[in-house]
Amino acid sequence: MAEPENKEKEQALSQAEVDALVSKDGGEKFGDKTVKPYQFHASAHLSAGKLRRVKNKHEDFGNTLTSALSQFVRADFVVKMTNFETIPHKAMAETLKGPTHIKLIRAEPSMNIALLEVSPKLCMNVVSRLLGAKAFAGKEDRPFTEIEISLLEGFTDVILNSYSSLCRVYEHHWKMVPMENETSAQFLKIAPDSASIFFLTFEGKIGETTGQIRLAIPQQVMDPLIKKITEEIPVDSPSSALPGAQSGGPMVDFPISICARWHGLQLALRDLASLKKDDVLMLDPHIFGKTSLCVGESAKFMGQVGKKGDQRAVRITAST
Repeated sequence: MAEPENKEKEQALSQAEVDALVSKDGGEKFGDKTVKPYQFHASAHLSAGKLRRVKNKHEDFGNTLTSALSQFVRADFVVKMTNFETIPHKAMAETLKGPTHIKLIRAEPSMNIALLEVSPKLCMNVVSRLLGAKAFAGKEDRPFTEIEISLLEGFTDVILNSYSSLCRVYEHHWKMVPMENETSAQFLKIAPDSASIFFLTFEGKIGETTGQIRLAIPQQVMDPLIKKITEEIPVDSPSSALPGAQSGGPMVDFPISICARWHGLQLALRDLASLKKDDVLMLDPHIFGKTSLCVGESAKFMGQVGKKGDQRAVRITAST
């Protein structure tokens, strides 16, 4: 009976060995075993098509933000998305170098915490514009005053309300409620270190000043929205441009208006103003060989006008 007990003792790890296992980074060797961390809150894998669709929607959000912020600061404010990624919370926090301007957000009704970060350089120039100046000429690394923070509240509210509007389009009814402000991410923790965070980075430009606007939202908050965006159209299907076109679905018989257009007729303004019933406009006979076939406002084909039987017809000669 003594032999099995000795084997159990040989297989048991000492406290020092357990501590060594816990303290080692993922992927390192411990004896003949490889220790790797497992991220339980990892993002669900999206196909390339679905990921592209989510990214495109956030690029559209950047365009919407351009209009909203330009109206708020009463000057041209250009917003462009530069990065869209899912990273662990710990890696996200390490990218937020202080001092900076951070607005904590409560994502209701889930009660999870997200954050919005705006670079100090951009903040100072926004404040200067709101106070009537054209550009900020002071120190950018100093703390914000209470007046400056108060003015920035309206700026961050515009960003959060715009993102909430994006969510409402997809019937994803959570609201981004502003909370307190912070100047450093050193002690901020909106999720466990291993939790996945959707990290959106935008470049904002006002005048000659550029800076980053970054939005960090926990994975579990974003999952329902991403599901709705990716399910809006089956992006991985070859027939995604026309649902049902290859499967014989109801969209096959959906009527689409096509119009024929010609270009080249020009009139002086005085002639246009004097046009009346029964006037005749002389057309260049060559334009009938340059007929544009359009779906909506988009020209899809070029064609030649002629006759087929008793009807006028257009023969398609090229695609555009």
